[in-house]
Amino acid sequence: MKLTIWTSAESDIVKRTFASVLRSFRPDVPEHEFLSWRDPEEEPPAPAAGGIVLVCGKRALDTLQRHKIAPKNRTVNSMREKPIPHGGGHYLVTHDPNVVNSEADKLDVIEWDVRLAVRLIRTGQLLPPLGAYRWVNDYQPMIDWIEKRFKATGGKAVDVTSDTETMGFFPWYADKDIVSISFTAKPETAEVLYLGPQKPPIPLDPSVNLFDQIKWLLTSPKVKMRFANGKYDLVWIAEKWGIECTNFKFDTMLVGSLLNENRSNSLNLHAKVMTPIGGYDDPFNSKFDKSSMEKIPADDNFLIYAGGDTDAAHRVANTLRDELMDDPQLANFYITVLHPAARSFEKIERRGVLVDQEKYAVLRQDLRKSIDEAHKVTLDLLPNKMRIKYRDRIENQLQQGKSPMLPSILKEFFFSPHGLNLKPKEVTAKTHEPSMAKSHLRQFANVPEASAMVAALTEADSAMKTLSTFVDGFLKHLRPDGRFHTTYFLAKGEYEGYDDDETGTNTGRLSAKNPPFQVTPKKTKWAKRIRECFPAPKGKLVLSCDYSQGELKVVACVAPENTMLQAYEDGLDLHAVTGAKLAHVDLTEFLSWQGHADEELAALYEKNRGNAKPANFGLLYGMQVEGFRAYAWANYGIKLSYAEAEAMRNAFFELYPGLLTYHSKQKDLVKFAQMVRSPLGRVRHLPMISAWDREIRSKAERQAINSPIQSCLSDMMLWAIALIDDAYPNGEIEVVGMIHDALIAYIPEQDADLWAGRCVEIMSNLPFHEVGWKPQLKFTADAEAGTNLANIKKLKLDV
Repeated sequence: MKLTIWTSAESDIVKRTFASVLRSFRPDVPEHEFLSWRDPEEEPPAPAAGGIVLVCGKRALDTLQRHKIAPKNRTVNSMREKPIPHGGGHYLVTHDPNVVNSEADKLDVIEWDVRLAVRLIRTGQLLPPLGAYRWVNDYQPMIDWIEKRFKATGGKAVDVTSDTETMGFFPWYADKDIVSISFTAKPETAEVLYLGPQKPPIPLDPSVNLFDQIKWLLTSPKVKMRFANGKYDLVWIAEKWGIECTNFKFDTMLVGSLLNENRSNSLNLHAKVMTPIGGYDDPFNSKFDKSSMEKIPADDNFLIYAGGDTDAAHRVANTLRDELMDDPQLANFYITVLHPAARSFEKIERRGVLVDQEKYAVLRQDLRKSIDEAHKVTLDLLPNKMRIKYRDRIENQLQQGKSPMLPSILKEFFFSPHGLNLKPKEVTAKTHEPSMAKSHLRQFANVPEASAMVAALTEADSAMKTLSTFVDGFLKHLRPDGRFHTTYFLAKGEYEGYDDDETGTNTGRLSAKNPPFQVTPKKTKWAKRIRECFPAPKGKLVLSCDYSQGELKVVACVAPENTMLQAYEDGLDLHAVTGAKLAHVDLTEFLSWQGHADEELAALYEKNRGNAKPANFGLLYGMQVEGFRAYAWANYGIKLSYAEAEAMRNAFFELYPGLLTYHSKQKDLVKFAQMVRSPLGRVRHLPMISAWDREIRSKAERQAINSPIQSCLSDMMLWAIALIDDAYPNGEIEVVGMIHDALIAYIPEQDADLWAGRCVEIMSNLPFHEVGWKPQLKFTADAEAGTNLANIKKLKLDV
């Protein structure tokens, strides 16, 4: 029985894609061969008796379809994991190996398809061999076994894995509860306790104190608890049962994302590429709605799914642990920074952010009024003929609560003789028609006849975005306690309720949903009104803390860039240092212009310091001239000609030549190692540096330069939150979230300066020696506090 891999890919890609998965079967590597696809008209290779032909990619699949072996009009994705019987064997479809040159995550998918093919050859079926999973109503036998093993190993804590199934995905509702909890202490086993409303598989014994048993398992120092996305389970357990897990040591999703952030680090995929039981959950996933686990009968389907979760996570954890320990620096980062931060975010999600619903109601009314007024202005500005021509479409849009100014209407208004007949500044690549991007239309704001329309469109867009995203969108997630309990993602992987795997980032930066509190605006027209909706609880103040020019300081240390380092050591404002260079004057003279009696000099100071911000943050990572122009306009509203942007870029790198050396070093490093590392130890894997596509390679080079810096700053804040939580476990400083890179907390109104100072002190004195970094600069933090998130004022602290 042979595995035949039929592909059009060249031998080097084939080797890179298939060699490692085939080696993983040692010493029992399956018999295999590689056949080249050459021509769509060729006869497909027939599977050997009991064998599999792995059909790689669209070309080979098209050939099968042409020969009526596979159904027509089906994609590679739709045909995967579905054996096609033929002769005495089967065809299985997978991706073209070439796809890994542009989509690194497909490598694990191809690996799984190989494993599935080998399973089908060897067992004759797709379903995996399962472990011994059983329903229980008493965890004392497991506890007794753990006690004996702990004693037999001389006091070594025993690895145990747990998982829950829940009613829905949010525990903040009285009618929602935990449906089951499962524990695995030995591979190939699982003990599942059913607590849901369906007919119990075995009756509960009233004489058994299950609460105390579960609490022992989750708190005993004799246990090292593991989870796959433990934050989810432990929030539920704490909210519903009041148990604070103290022995949680290993999270497969967090560790998996550290080891390979380019894949989906779901338990489903981990099980497929790291264990022999991959696919144990696929039948359940396709048959049942996991958002209503309480409605699913407590039968064998449920048992295999719930028990398989802990069995799979237990086996995956063993594999990931060994892989993590092969990189001591990354292991130290996980133990010192990431895992403690994840524990802190359990508390952050449980605390939630207080919401002023009355202010939200007034804001909604004002936004709708603003939208209606802006729409009226835009319609009044339309020529009468156009209003008549598009009357039905305009009315239909208004009835749906949408903007009446459809792209087709705007195109005719701005760029046709029926309207303003302006000459477009940007056209689409395919049609060469005028671009209808908002950023393009805003470029006509200074054209007298267009300015009123641009202003009204901008006002309508701003108000509609605010209403849909930050008012109605946020309020969908208001929980019964009057708070937002945002879900934070510290890794890229499958979270409960998000089966599309589009959660978390592969850069290491924090992200959030339900609602995305982290992206609450600060500088838009409506930002203050939104932030007023987030008050402090009675007797508290809202505290916001962030690192002062943190990203610039990280670059200065990592590069290292001597001019930047010296400026910070001298206590200078780096934006002023850059501004002086852009103004082509001595720094001392430039600083003298600040607030100068000569209004022209004062204006020059403000202009050049303002230009320094897009230069510092945009050019920091080597942005080219056109990219810099777009960045300055999009983020700072600064319009630069090509010559101006080029002159600023040249001046910037004359001032900070160490940055160019850093950029060059990182590009060389990533080409050699296909990865870079942050100063704290986090790794960014960049296999796309070997891609054939030049644009993809260039993107990987940019990521090699910026990812160590940006992830470092984000991880510094995560670390600070963990240390604050550890220093004040009783919640004197209640961290309730993050907005961009700023920590948001509640502190006592009395002695607010004292508590803010303690928070800033921890942030400013991270124990970098614990991760082996010795930065040349001190990372100072700024603090603001007030009665709500909008009305916060900078605090002058003696830290």
